[in-house]
Amino acid sequence: MKARAVFLCAVLICLQVFTGPARALPPDTVTVLTYNVFDPFFGPKRGERINELADAIMSLAPVPDVMVFQEFFRQKDRETLVRDLRDAGYPLETIHYHDNAGYGSGMFMLSRFELDFETYTPYPVDGDWFDPEKYSGKGILLYRLDTPYGLLKVFATHPISRFKPLYNKDGTHNDRDRRTVDRLLEMEYLSGFVQKEMSPKPVPGEDWYLPPTRSFVLCGDMNTSPDMWSYQYLRARTGAADSFAELHPASKAGTYSPENTMVSGSDFGRIDHILYKNIRGESGFWIRPQKSEIVFKGPVELSSGEVSHLSDHFGVMTVFEVVREREEVELGPSFWPPKSDEAPLPSDLTEDGIRLTAKNHLAWQNWAIEVMSKANRGHNRYDAAVIPAARTVLPREITRPVFIPLTSMERLAVRVRLLKEDRKQ
Repeated sequence: MKARAVFLCAVLICLQVFTGPARALPPDTVTVLTYNVFDPFFGPKRGERINELADAIMSLAPVPDVMVFQEFFRQKDRETLVRDLRDAGYPLETIHYHDNAGYGSGMFMLSRFELDFETYTPYPVDGDWFDPEKYSGKGILLYRLDTPYGLLKVFATHPISRFKPLYNKDGTHNDRDRRTVDRLLEMEYLSGFVQKEMSPKPVPGEDWYLPPTRSFVLCGDMNTSPDMWSYQYLRARTGAADSFAELHPASKAGTYSPENTMVSGSDFGRIDHILYKNIRGESGFWIRPQKSEIVFKGPVELSSGEVSHLSDHFGVMTVFEVVREREEVELGPSFWPPKSDEAPLPSDLTEDGIRLTAKNHLAWQNWAIEVMSKANRGHNRYDAAVIPAARTVLPREITRPVFIPLTSMERLAVRVRLLKEDRKQ
């Protein structure tokens, strides 16, 4: 008996020496990467850069479970990345590219999870008829992925680009974007699409509804940074949180930056995002950002010997912890704004702007959503009421008066619209 006890002790000591102390298993996670690979027809050395992409992905820690790319237009380049990832041992289950009749959407998704469902909707407003971007599939993709933890909805988008530098040399934001209205309307359309897809859906021929999943991820090169109205509008309307900003609240890091060898000039901005939200769903799982970082920030040596970054963008990667217990997660705020039976009053319109109060702000915000929706339905990118309408939606809660300044043109557009609506009533 004594000899047996000594033997067991020896075995335990050996296990301790060779395996080390027991460690708790890491929590279940889902890791999402979004990356614009800069692959339009004029992209320099795009073939050489794509040849290096798989190695860069496999060097990430952890290697992403879901990868959403933008500007992956060329089929040959997509095939190269798929082949290289498989050769490196990545367990690809989903390969999805949305094509269209134009130049192609450029939106490419790879994942180790199986694709359960996908759908695409184009943006109604996306620039002038002569704008090349109008023919490059600007829109929204919804992927429903079958993960080991349940279904997860991932929305991916690539709204209209910005071509003018939007920052001064001192780094301050200068609002001179001629595409502001287009982008604001796209953010409204995106918000409405997400809200619809995250609501209970009637089942054809049945008297019950399909419940929404408990969380969603919204990602892509959104061409809007936190100091731009379009970013603030999207956050206010959806109630989605910014995973990077949540973990790095003081960071000024950008994903489009003069630090990149492929960026000329001084333009700067964190325009690539991974947003998320938890709701009261009955399927799927909740998520909580555990780690978020800007990736692919270092240049690499291409086959030609040239040293270059892989794209004119950096990527964003977020590791989400899977949460199964309701009390362990904070649910996001509701989609905004709630419905109001009140109508905005012309008396709320001053000589210089709109005066929002705790009493009238829901009426104005409902009015604003209708202005945005009508402009989308009418493909009207010249509506002067869009910018002031969007700005009235930004303050989710008002406890004391908020003043929304208007230019003379905006004020005229708002007043004319109010008069027309008053006559209809």
